[in-house]
Amino acid sequence: MGGTRRAHQKSRAGCIECKRRRIKCGEEKPRCHQCKKYDKSCEYAGSTLGPSTPSTRSSVQLHPDTEPLSQRTSTTPVPSISSVPSSSAHIPSSLFDAQDLSLFHHWCLTTSISIVNTRNLDHLWQTTLPKIGFRHIYVMHSLLSLSALHIAYLDPFEKHSNILNAAQHHSKALDGFRQDIDYISPENCDGLFVNAILIFLYTFITFGKLYDPAIDSKVGPRILGADWIPLMRGVGIVLQVGYEHITAGPLNSLLSIGNWMELCPDPESDPDDKHIVRIREVWNQGDNAAVYDETLELLRKCRAWIIQFEKMHVEDTSEWGHSRSWTGPFLWLFLAPQRYLELLAQRQPSALLIFAHFGATLHAIRQYWWIDGCSKSIVDVVSESLGPYWDHWMEWPKQVVER
Repeated sequence: MGGTRRAHQKSRAGCIECKRRRIKCGEEKPRCHQCKKYDKSCEYAGSTLGPSTPSTRSSVQLHPDTEPLSQRTSTTPVPSISSVPSSSAHIPSSLFDAQDLSLFHHWCLTTSISIVNTRNLDHLWQTTLPKIGFRHIYVMHSLLSLSALHIAYLDPFEKHSNILNAAQHHSKALDGFRQDIDYISPENCDGLFVNAILIFLYTFITFGKLYDPAIDSKVGPRILGADWIPLMRGVGIVLQVGYEHITAGPLNSLLSIGNWMELCPDPESDPDDKHIVRIREVWNQGDNAAVYDETLELLRKCRAWIIQFEKMHVEDTSEWGHSRSWTGPFLWLFLAPQRYLELLAQRQPSALLIFAHFGATLHAIRQYWWIDGCSKSIVDVVSESLGPYWDHWMEWPKQVVER
């Protein structure tokens, strides 16, 4: 009779790949024997970047008396730029697999030239951002996440799997971003600045035409900015510390805001301006009237910004750097008063109404694939949050997104 096969002892701390294949893991570091044998990516639970890479947190040394920037209040002084190496300065070869290489190929050939869709500006997205991604892992994950979403947008039959793949890369991008922003240095401020923009793009894509309730059942709070707006506004902290470094580098053109400071809303140029102004009646002389008034004026300015590009010839935009119509919503979200965002998070009706009108404003730049469908999603979520009592004030935004 054959001997009874002895069950191997379970490995509690084995790598993810061995657990998935239900085989014993030798727990060797940085790569276990089984993963070496079958040429698999070896990653252990609790390690975002895999055991073959030193923990990104370990290379970011915070002084004992230094409060992380992500926890600072607006009154806390921002530390001066330091020479601490970036937490993701080197990308291990085992971190990405063949599928990721395919996504990177798609980014370089297709996605990168579809973001702003302007020939003389595409080089930044096609060449400069990948170079930054080679130095900062979280930027590379952001690029791959957008590439996966672009494929999902182009090919509905592969939508579900690509959205899941994009979400995984986005999660890793957020982990690295949150770690690096705790201590900004000359080596990482480019990566942090770029990643804030990529987070902005990812968010708009995922609650636009690609919104999938089977994957994201909590779209309401997410669309209303519970997480993504504070992360996107993190670019302000980066600029406070690394502005000189960024302006001296290849990302300088992204900082141009053209005539934003001099721009004045013009009711004659914007026939829908009267609908924006009308909602002031909701909070007239209320406790937070000044905050809402300031936010609304910024929104009117955002609309004036977009309209001027509709009337501008292509040759007239050569001196505007990367400033185009899509910059307007980014500036509005970046410049909106912090108090307004707090009121939005509290679901205050006036704050929600302004956000619905922001959604209607996005409809004017729906030609960008990454913003397609976002306006309707925002207006629908706000309408659901407010309820039928506010239907009168929601009439115009609803009409706009159905055009």
